[in-house]
Amino acid sequence: MHTDDPVDWHLWNESSRKQAKQEDKLILLSSGYFACHWCHVMQAENYRNSLIAAQINRDFIAVKIDRELSPELDASMIEFARRYAGRAGWPQHIILTPQGMPFLAFGYLPPQQLQALLQRTLAYWHSNRQQIEQLAQSALHPHKSTASTWDQRAFKEQFFKTLRQNIDDLSGGLKGTHKFPRSPLLLALLQQTQLDMDIEDWLLLTLEQMQNQHLFDHVDGGFYRYCVDPEWQTPHFEKMAYDNTLLAQVYLLAAQRWRRQDFLNTAEQTLAYLHNRLHQPQLKLYLGSQSALDNAGNEGGNYLWSKEKLKEALPQTLYKIVASEWRLNLSPPYELGWHPRPTSRNWPQIRQHLQTHSTQAATDDKALISWNALALIAWRQAEQLFRSDWIKDLKDFKHHYPYIAQAQEYASTLKQALRRLVDRNNLPRAITLQDDAELAVGQAGLQEYAYLYQAFAGTDSQRQNRLGTQINADFVSRNQQGIAWNLGDSESRLVSKMIYAWADETLPNPTAWLHCLQPDIIDAASQEIMQNPLQYTSYLSLNSCPTGQKNIQ
Repeated sequence: MHTDDPVDWHLWNESSRKQAKQEDKLILLSSGYFACHWCHVMQAENYRNSLIAAQINRDFIAVKIDRELSPELDASMIEFARRYAGRAGWPQHIILTPQGMPFLAFGYLPPQQLQALLQRTLAYWHSNRQQIEQLAQSALHPHKSTASTWDQRAFKEQFFKTLRQNIDDLSGGLKGTHKFPRSPLLLALLQQTQLDMDIEDWLLLTLEQMQNQHLFDHVDGGFYRYCVDPEWQTPHFEKMAYDNTLLAQVYLLAAQRWRRQDFLNTAEQTLAYLHNRLHQPQLKLYLGSQSALDNAGNEGGNYLWSKEKLKEALPQTLYKIVASEWRLNLSPPYELGWHPRPTSRNWPQIRQHLQTHSTQAATDDKALISWNALALIAWRQAEQLFRSDWIKDLKDFKHHYPYIAQAQEYASTLKQALRRLVDRNNLPRAITLQDDAELAVGQAGLQEYAYLYQAFAGTDSQRQNRLGTQINADFVSRNQQGIAWNLGDSESRLVSKMIYAWADETLPNPTAWLHCLQPDIIDAASQEIMQNPLQYTSYLSLNSCPTGQKNIQ
């Protein structure tokens, strides 16, 4: 996307860091991704502005990364921004010293503000270099892990205490101006055999709000990444494969737990979206995301309906129902019109007509291995649920019957595709097509191996054991400081090569999923996890690890 920008973008590698040192220039590190609306805006307004590009090229070494291809580096950028700027999000920018130490974070900025910030930063660097270097050095290692014996019961107590302080018991979700689905949190709670009544009531409210309000695409299925208001009314229209694979699992578990037909329908529609919109038949894998922008550059343009579009799509009788229930006589809630929500009458017919006239959002062209492992877990879970007795007792069991065959077929096809990749000498981070030929992108890291390890659990012990052996060989470090997970050599300075625990606000925690391969590592991370339990929700589901047995839920 950024090939034609006038900004002289570099890769994050030893060469760019060496150049920064030699030229004694600050590093402007920018992280974004294909489906991010504000990343596109930032590019159009700033990166393709010749004056701003000249300023950046003169004063900085500019580095652009894809957060999906450099998740470890991006995660450390987000952590730094939250810790020192108080907020984070994409496009995420970090300014580093020539030696690679971070000291400033910011997100999207309009052109004049960006120019002013860069000018002020450069001036302050020249006048206060030593002070900045000292602060940046301390920011690089904000806390040291203090080893103590992990106490699962104490963690659960701290976790639920912190959760109660942060829940929104009126609208569901957690408190805040924006509402994110927080799939790892929901999965961790649903995996608990018993929940206190107040937590269970809040969990049910959250699930109902997420599926019934506007986080969900009621026409084509699937969840958007988040809502920009606290009542789940205004979605940010990008759709991510990882959200939808995880939320399909969430609603499958919820349907089974409470025998709820509506939760089952939501899971089915989410899986249908995943396969109908993101599946790449030649790769036999799922692509990463769909953009929030339509072909004209309008946010939400593929999902919003004007009166004219509704009249064109619907027969008059159905249009009258929509006009009444969506109050089309009033000003639309969005500049481009209305975001559909189920009507009390004739919704299946209305939905079918809207689907026929809906437009396809632009889709990313890369299939991420880790997210496809999550998709395999979702399809396997669906396959198991559709074979359960309570499904067969539903009055409209025939309606669900096609999903049984689909789940079996899709799980089998995806499993074979991932097996083929795992059996290669070098596992990539992603696969894409170039001139109808497969192109491997990047080098797999701890996240890819962890998710594949979990995806093959119980169905392919041979490959799971092989992955476990490789994980222990390639991603575990031992030195005088103890034992830790090793992120490899692809990320330097800003990302420590060793981590004790990986936060999991949006994606499951790979270090938790691999806990039973190296149970001792968690002791070094226990203090950090106890202080921030909602950032490490996957640790709620840890079991004991009997000798020779992998025992992670």
